[in-house]
Amino acid sequence: MSTELTVAKITQDGITPTPVTVDDAGNWFTNPGNCFIHILGGTAGAIDIVINSQAKCSFGVDHDLTITPVAATVYLVGPIPKSRFDDADGKVQILPAAGAAADLMKIQIIQLP
Repeated sequence: MSTELTVAKITQDGITPTPVTVDDAGNWFTNPGNCFIHILGGTAGAIDIVINSQAKCSFGVDHDLTITPVAATVYLVGPIPKSRFDDADGKVQILPAAGAAADLMKIQIIQLP
């Protein structure tokens, strides 16, 4: 069973990181539309982490977003569009290749008025 990513909210005081190791069965999160995925590449070789696309992109193709994290490199992916990546339950599905070594964290931004 896949593991939920909980949100780390950015506030005026900064952010409290709560990364989790990527789950071989996958990870998911409920998408409010203003979230990023923070990925820190692990020590193993680069292995794909796939964000499962549920709809076609602006070019009319339904293709997943694949990130191949390199060791000790930080990636900030997003914001994740609800219309393209939300499944029927409003969740984004993250599907790592078996043995992926990376830490994931969901970050919710504060939008300025």
